Amino acid sequence: MKKPFQFKKIKDPGFGSFDSKKIARILNKDGSFNVKHINRKTSFRDLYHHLININWVTFFCYIFIGYLIINLLFALIYHSIGIESIGIESKTELHNYIQCFYFSTQTFTTVGYGTLSPKGDITSLVASIEAFIGLLAFAFATGLFYGRFSKPKPSILFSDKIILRPHEDGRALMFRITNEHTNALIDVKTHIIMIIRNKNEDGSYGVTPYQMKLERDNINFLSLTWTIVMKIDKDNPLFEKTDEEIKALDGEILVRMNYFDDTFSQELYQQTSYILKDVVLNEKFVKSYGANREGQNVLDYSKLNLTEKIDA
Repeated sequence: MKKPFQFKKIKDPGFGSFDSKKIARILNKDGSFNVKHINRKTSFRDLYHHLININWVTFFCYIFIGYLIINLLFALIYHSIGIESIGIESKTELHNYIQCFYFSTQTFTTVGYGTLSPKGDITSLVASIEAFIGLLAFAFATGLFYGRFSKPKPSILFSDKIILRPHEDGRALMFRITNEHTNALIDVKTHIIMIIRNKNEDGSYGVTPYQMKLERDNINFLSLTWTIVMKIDKDNPLFEKTDEEIKALDGEILVRMNYFDDTFSQELYQQTSYILKDVVLNEKFVKSYGANREGQNVLDYSKLNLTEKIDA
């Protein structure tokens, strides 16, 4: 027989319990931790991690800037050796440097068109070094491309709103999720913690975490939407508070989702948070799907955050 849920305080889940200053939030909306790291030793692995996680526009800008800088530096070396070292006659300084840059790009990419070629041992040595660096750079860039494409991407979309509304014989906090893609998300589970911050007599801020009671904490498939319901019953510390008092609390709802993604054939997780002061009162989510004439469910993503007032 399943034991009844007991709403209780839990041990610090890993966010720290006390501080002399109040933090804005523990989790950012994108699921990252609201932590600024200082005096941390860095390594080459950190560069790889950074390049894997930045957006595509920034990534291509980095690649292009790196390509440009390397070729500009080697063009300067070839220019200092002498323009005759790449097989062309000297003209203006600008023309000479541009030709050295073109020769550098051909060497770096191992593409030669026959017009420009190294003359002399020093130029040939520099060209050999640049060609080697070019091979390493292309191998590194290829690895980054593969890593970015093969890295599992989040599939769950969270509603921007969290609502507080009457539910059954009491009230409940609710938010909604859906699958951003058309693949299958299987065995979807959620774990939710509420953090309440209080100022202590010594001026420090205490953090009290509570495990939230859910109407249901898992579904077999996420093919449409799932409204996650956190009941506020007599065991809940919010039970005796009015809607306005709940909004006035310095609290945060921390959400973690675990699911199996059939695209990557592995279990993934996502997280986000909601601030209690942002709770929307006495509204309900508008249904975002329905059947069409062909008998298919049609999911409208534009309605994920759409709510309407509850009739009095």
